[in-house]
Amino acid sequence: MRCSDIDYCEWLLKLGNGELTNEHNLGEDVIEIPSELLCTQSIVIDIFGHQISIDITNTKSIEILASHAILCPKNDDVDLFNSEIMDCITGEDTVYKSDDTVVTDEDDQRENYPVEFLNSLSPSGMPPHRLRLKIGAIVMLLRNLNT
Repeated sequence: MRCSDIDYCEWLLKLGNGELTNEHNLGEDVIEIPSELLCTQSIVIDIFGHQISIDITNTKSIEILASHAILCPKNDDVDLFNSEIMDCITGEDTVYKSDDTVVTDEDDQRENYPVEFLNSLSPSGMPPHRLRLKIGAIVMLLRNLNT
């Protein structure tokens, strides 16, 4: 874990070791989450604030933003959070679209895969068809697709 909050780290270790209890005798499989760990509004606003200003010439500004993360179990949640974070970043956005084509020797095979269908797919490990970015946005490259 790379967390600077000692209390949170200790709470996570207790959670992982099964040492947490609850004050209301709700059963041993129920834990009580401290109120300071709960979101008050949106998790994005709680972590980043209502407006995100990024100074790309200031490495400290970039390091602070890069040290924050929201972990999600599903890609659909990641897409929602990314969209909400892009709305908070100041500046104009640029939309990059994928180039979806069917490569085949048989012309009738192209009709089975319309471009609209290809654009709707979001395979794991691939960027979305519509990628919206702003200057200063943190981007994580997980794979080099052009080896």
